[in-house]
Amino acid sequence: MNCPSQDTPTTPENAATLLNNGDKLFNRGRYEDAITFYQKALEIDPEVNFSWTVKAALLSRLGRHSEASSFYEKHLALHPQDIRIWKLKGEECAAAGQFRDALDCCERALQLNSQDVVVLLYKGYLLADKFQKYEKAIECYELALSITPRDPKIWRLKGGALHNLDFFKKAITCYNKALKINRKDARIWKDKGDTLNCLARGEKALVCYNKALQIDPENASLWYITALTYDDLGDSSGAVDAYRQVIKYAVPAQSGLINQARIVLDKLSSATAK
Repeated sequence: MNCPSQDTPTTPENAATLLNNGDKLFNRGRYEDAITFYQKALEIDPEVNFSWTVKAALLSRLGRHSEASSFYEKHLALHPQDIRIWKLKGEECAAAGQFRDALDCCERALQLNSQDVVVLLYKGYLLADKFQKYEKAIECYELALSITPRDPKIWRLKGGALHNLDFFKKAITCYNKALKINRKDARIWKDKGDTLNCLARGEKALVCYNKALQIDPENASLWYITALTYDDLGDSSGAVDAYRQVIKYAVPAQSGLINQARIVLDKLSSATAK
């Protein structure tokens, strides 16, 4: 399909046709071509404001996050009450490394609806992961839990923030509440194991890691922390088996884990030979 020619009649009807053609290209994965159609439609009929968000979504897929953010901003100039777009704009700002702007978008969204759980969790993520403001993040998670108290994800996130504040026992309480709701999330078991390790409870941590591995047996990172825990406990046999699993399941992007596993295996083999 060719892009619109310069002599395309400028009528709203043709703008709708261009948008339709852009949608078809979008569905085929031809994002750059789709953007060209959407842009032409906007030139013809600026009142077709919903296509600002479509174009922003396309630019996001292309990794052009600052541009995507600017198009969400154009949509919000027309529809400042659109909470969903405030959140999407925040995500684009964060992807572009503009974390303060991302947090401002969350604030704007929460001014419109202070009990939007999705926005609360995203704000908590920014505060915890990007600003290390764990107390503030916990406030977001607690408000979210007051709205949806049986969401294991939120209990896990709160536990993670408490862990980072060295409130390990409180973190474990949160993980236990999450596990009462969902015992099939490997991440909860892993996080609980990490916190138990911080409390020097390696054997109990291993129980959690093994529970996680029953759910996600091909997770090289999980095998690695399991191997480290066996090693710390002086269980060479368990460590060797776990490091071998690291090498078995690690993907090319995890070459660092593979190298570390091989180094430790060589040391353990040398120690055994002596």
